[in-house]
Amino acid sequence: MLEECIKTIENNCEPDELVKISNKLHCLYSPFLLDQKVWAIIEDVLPFDIYNRIKIYKDSLLGHTIVNELAIKYFPGESTIKYHFIKNYLNRLNEVTTFELNVGKSRLDIGRINGKSIAYEIKTELDSLDKLDKQLFDYNKVFEYVYVIIHPCHLDKVIERIPDHVGVITYKLNKENCTFAFRKRALKNLHLSSIDQLEALNKKELDWIIKDNGNLISNNARIDKESFILEHFSSKKINLYFKKVLKRRYSKKWGYLCDNFENVLPVDVQTFFATQADPYWIYYKNSSIV
Repeated sequence: MLEECIKTIENNCEPDELVKISNKLHCLYSPFLLDQKVWAIIEDVLPFDIYNRIKIYKDSLLGHTIVNELAIKYFPGESTIKYHFIKNYLNRLNEVTTFELNVGKSRLDIGRINGKSIAYEIKTELDSLDKLDKQLFDYNKVFEYVYVIIHPCHLDKVIERIPDHVGVITYKLNKENCTFAFRKRALKNLHLSSIDQLEALNKKELDWIIKDNGNLISNNARIDKESFILEHFSSKKINLYFKKVLKRRYSKKWGYLCDNFENVLPVDVQTFFATQADPYWIYYKNSSIV
């Protein structure tokens, strides 16, 4: 049924129009919208004659699935690349993946902790490279390995500007399929900053590090906790705890996403990681399909 609906849209749109429609649907869409609202967005975005052809599916097909199917095939944005990339790392033993981690003044697209700490910054064909230098500067302070995942259109410029130890991965998006290729392997980062690693953690996590080593400090100020750790722990030990704390922070969320991955629609994976919401109730609440 979904395939028939999508085919109807595809057969009545030019390729450029499909991209524009998918981009607009993606911008207006949220997984937490009621399905009737998603259908209203579809009605507003699709040309009148095409919507009239697919509205027969309104009582039997979730609007969420239509938006996701079009987005994953025709919207070449960050959420699409994230979905395809993390599929390769589901359910790995002793490994956690996270999204949108605050690092310095940057937000890391994807981070992986698996004994190593690995940062991935995504630059699609829709993105500029204006912020890349600052982002890599921040990530290089706290992660052992740093990669940029890029559309090939950025390859030459990225190779020219990145530090020698930063790796490069390109992707090729072909409708619902996406392949990744290592263009340059990352080398271990030798410039980690213990101060910046501690600043990426919250006060409770700093407390846990101190207590895990059998220590207690009476002062509750964050700066005193950081100072105690910097004074009593080696940089190697702080790096080990940085990775351990991130695994503790995100293991439940990542485990939930892995367990429910087949029930979560592609461009929604980051939302369900963050909220651990029940996909059934999010997608089907107040839906005429139930």
